[in-house]
Amino acid sequence: MIAIFCYWTTNNTFSLVQSAAFNNVAMKKQLGIWEPPKPVPGAAPAKGMKEMFDDMMKNSKKGSGKDRSKEKIQMHNAAVDKNNSDQMIIDVGAGAGAGAGAGRKRKKGRGKKA
Repeated sequence: MIAIFCYWTTNNTFSLVQSAAFNNVAMKKQLGIWEPPKPVPGAAPAKGMKEMFDDMMKNSKKGSGKDRSKEKIQMHNAAVDKNNSDQMIIDVGAGAGAGAGAGRKRKKGRGKKA
């Protein structure tokens, strides 16, 4: 218990000293720490934590339900179609006189069956 108290007091004391030093303008210049940039004129003010949380909740409510599940299904189907089209290749030699079966599509990696 005494070890935890010693750790806590030492850590908090160091943190307070560090915070005071980094808030001092002369110390920042000496350490090469620059000032934060000024806000852009005409830009919207930065949102606080509560506003960001409220926006997040509004966006999650908009994207939930049947609309979102329909979008997920469409994305899945598009990925499956792309995967299937990537596996199909066209035979080389599909020109005139190439023989029977020239130009047919077949799946990659198809080997002889045992």
